[in-house]
Amino acid sequence: YQRRVHGYNSPEKAHGMSIEHLQQNRTYATQCAEILEQTEKPFSFSKEMSYYYDASKLDLTTMAKFRHTFLIRDPEKTVRSFWRICKKTGGFHPDHVGFRQMKEIVRVAESLGQPVIILDADDVIADSAWALQAYCEAVGLPFCEEMTAWNPETPEIWNKWSDWHKDAASSTGFKPPARAEHDDEAFPPEVIETIEACKPIYNELYSRRLHKQAGV
Repeated sequence: YQRRVHGYNSPEKAHGMSIEHLQQNRTYATQCAEILEQTEKPFSFSKEMSYYYDASKLDLTTMAKFRHTFLIRDPEKTVRSFWRICKKTGGFHPDHVGFRQMKEIVRVAESLGQPVIILDADDVIADSAWALQAYCEAVGLPFCEEMTAWNPETPEIWNKWSDWHKDAASSTGFKPPARAEHDDEAFPPEVIETIEACKPIYNELYSRRLHKQAGV
């Protein structure tokens, strides 16, 4: 479980919680309760992978206590990248990319009367200042320049999944991946099938994303 508060991601700034504390007895109920109990900060930002959404453990009453926003990425890039990592860390499973679950969370947010706030990863990379300003405006939070640039850092909580965070740990801002997204690497049929299955969901969400008005 990973928390990020006001654009920062070090464990010390995540409400002062140690990595040992975050790893002990984590359940959906206890984690939600801890986020809601934090009162020393004006707001908390919790980043989660949609794959972990479980409607049986997060009922509507609990979901209504949070504002839900969404970061999407083209499945042509997401699924291929996910498969590359899975080759090193474990087996690839189509459902683990999270598009199906994200669609369900969007439906839940709509049923709660919440605005659907979506950012696309390519938009963030193309103009991070605009994208984060638009996001902050949409959720009613102040924007600060520190959200778009930072010093390289490896939070302790990332050590367990170093392969997943290698690029992020060495980054200083939002930039395109160092490697080409579409190279000559051969991908198995299940990767291509997963990409095609995710495209309709992505396209629907993409059409609803925060985007620049013409001429801006």
